[in-house]
Amino acid sequence: MDARVNEGPAQAVWAKEQAFLTQTDAVADLFAPDFVSFDTKGDALDGAEFADLVQTQGAQADAVELMWCEQGAPDSLCLAFKMPNQNGHVSTHLSLWRQTGPNWQKQFHIFVEGEDSLQKSAPTG
Repeated sequence: MDARVNEGPAQAVWAKEQAFLTQTDAVADLFAPDFVSFDTKGDALDGAEFADLVQTQGAQADAVELMWCEQGAPDSLCLAFKMPNQNGHVSTHLSLWRQTGPNWQKQFHIFVEGEDSLQKSAPTG
């Protein structure tokens, strides 16, 4: 577990995210029915298409680095993390998770090429 993820929902969601990255074939119940992501061309992807994309990009899931985790409401949690691929390129990911009943499901995911995207700014004033 990453030191920046506290006990409770954040820990559970980060564990689900990591499980998805390492086991893309077992994700049917991981995605919310209205899940959406986008590829680099801007085309919308459903959960199965997104899982295929992650699998074909050759991501190095064991080298994922959590940047931050925020729980905006009791039933929503947002993760930002960096992930290298086999070519040495790094992409920055943002995923939104929602709790429905006892289960957390991924509702939205976007990623961009590069390391410095989505860094949180230090509070001012």
